[in-house]
Amino acid sequence: MRLLVDTDAGVDDALAILMALHAFPGDQVVGITTVFGNVDVHQANHNVAHILRAAGRSSIPVYSGASKAIVASVSEEKWAGHGPDGLGGESGKVEASLTAARRNEAVHALIDLAHKYSGELVIAAVGPLTNIALAMLLEPNLMSNVKQLVVMGGLSRGEGNHTPHAEFNVSCDPEATDIVYQHCSAKKLYVVPFETCLDNAVPWDTFDKIFHEQANSNGEYVKKIWKFTRSFCKDEGFFPCDAYAIAILLHPEYIKTAPVLKGRIHLAPDEKRGACIWDSDCPPEEANVTLVTEIDARVFVDLLHHLAA
Repeated sequence: MRLLVDTDAGVDDALAILMALHAFPGDQVVGITTVFGNVDVHQANHNVAHILRAAGRSSIPVYSGASKAIVASVSEEKWAGHGPDGLGGESGKVEASLTAARRNEAVHALIDLAHKYSGELVIAAVGPLTNIALAMLLEPNLMSNVKQLVVMGGLSRGEGNHTPHAEFNVSCDPEATDIVYQHCSAKKLYVVPFETCLDNAVPWDTFDKIFHEQANSNGEYVKKIWKFTRSFCKDEGFFPCDAYAIAILLHPEYIKTAPVLKGRIHLAPDEKRGACIWDSDCPPEEANVTLVTEIDARVFVDLLHHLAA
């Protein structure tokens, strides 16, 4: 198996990347693609370099991706909990260059790597799906080469974290999410919605036991970047949304309930733009999403222990 992570490089993305690097040694992680979202794509490139340096894996290729939505985001508002730089203030805020924007390397990398590792490549998409959607539009048969696509994003119960009806990653680029759904089958596309992450939040006292003073360098890094963010979710607990996607990729047995559905996104320019629409009565051959609605939280806690030990 080969892994590619598509990320908008916030604090939960950092944990997801560290978990992936811990599980996939050597050259099994074939690349990281960046996308706008929690931060702009320039900052995302900087943050990924910071994460890889902390993990001692700076040799992994990083491909700069989309800087804006295909059509338009629902809102430009960002969650302040990621800090001014997306990593709780630890990587440092960088200003975008005044020179011409970098070519979107990510889309071409996705297509090329899927072809190179046909049948082996697993993609973990933990930011807006703009890069993935553009790759699918450019290469409609992309998913025939991809073994699995695991996405963190969307809603299962309609409990939005960005608008009352929309989850952040989807609301950044609703059209991209809809394009991805329409190019996939439920056999290959697994979606971890926001509510599943919230339902499986880890108590902060458990976090403190895992990421204690004797934790390894990974544990120290996680504790450091989450210090700022913690104050924004004191009551909810530790729920690093993107890391749950990596967890189910590593351990499918972690999934307890995952209905097979036909999904699409509400794209009209009204208050429900970005909402997920699920059809559970569709013919099996039309199902395009396996929606992970219930997981075993103990497995996730075990993975955190392994990362920090």
